[in-house]
Amino acid sequence: MTDATSRSRLLDENTREWLRKRLSKRYRRLRGKFARRLAHHLPTVSQKLHAARYRAIERRIVGLPDRPRPILPDFIIIGAPKCGTSWLRDVLDQHPEVISVRGEIEYFSSHSFYPVEWYSEQFARRLASVKKVRSMTSCALGEKSAHYCSLPLEQIKRIRDLLPDVRLILMTRDPVERHWAHTKRYFSKRQLSDPETVVLRLPRSTLLKFFEHQRPVGEFSKIIANWRSVFPAEQLLVVSQEKTLEAPEASYKAVLKHIGVSTDYDAADISMLMEKKNQGPKVDMPDDIAEILKSLFAAERQWLWEFFDGRSFAYSPRLPVDTPLE
Repeated sequence: MTDATSRSRLLDENTREWLRKRLSKRYRRLRGKFARRLAHHLPTVSQKLHAARYRAIERRIVGLPDRPRPILPDFIIIGAPKCGTSWLRDVLDQHPEVISVRGEIEYFSSHSFYPVEWYSEQFARRLASVKKVRSMTSCALGEKSAHYCSLPLEQIKRIRDLLPDVRLILMTRDPVERHWAHTKRYFSKRQLSDPETVVLRLPRSTLLKFFEHQRPVGEFSKIIANWRSVFPAEQLLVVSQEKTLEAPEASYKAVLKHIGVSTDYDAADISMLMEKKNQGPKVDMPDDIAEILKSLFAAERQWLWEFFDGRSFAYSPRLPVDTPLE
């Protein structure tokens, strides 16, 4: 190969590389421009799309009493994770005067960029799917989103602006036990082989990082203070998971009374009242992890013990949160 041929091939390769980089840069510029335009118009398009879908679903709802439009919840189970919220949602849904949305919407925590029509659509779909109309004159419609408990104040205020009369239910649990149950459940879902014991094989640094990341959903003193600063005390019911396990029917009736439906029901219709729901892997907490969590939540455990000391399983905190508890 002559020197002239080599130089010519080298120039061709350099030219192709230059063109490739130039086209790539142009492509990225056009892609960015398209993304900006899409982001600018997406809220309007999304809102119109969901509004149309909501109206179409709403027309399929037959036999329901007049409800304010758009259709929104009467009550929300705001958390916390691994405190029995799935059990409470499902056992409420068995009541003839309660309808709950399946799963977790997490609108205010994960999907707040969607329009309100999207949120309303979840309840319209649930109502449209009800095969048998169940004493709808006093029907309570609700949802459960366990991570609402740790919402920032701005999002809590947004809930108040949208749902000023909503009834709120917060389930609590010993923070140490709650954290360990949450950790086991979270990592077992991410492991296909031997999910039961995966948590024991994780590096302690990984567990500590997860503990710190999930710490806000176990700090019930701050959770109650935040929600109490926005909503009146009578709209928030705090339920102890431990005391609910001791007396599930009494706790159930307290929740029914809080959301405004009859506590007179046929026990045969509430088959889940004595069942447990969504149990995680049965793995005992290692001693070193127990010491870490006890140190992390020492003050919180004491606060929670004082909060429920001498009180029943369910309590609407009418006193200011910083008031000494009798």
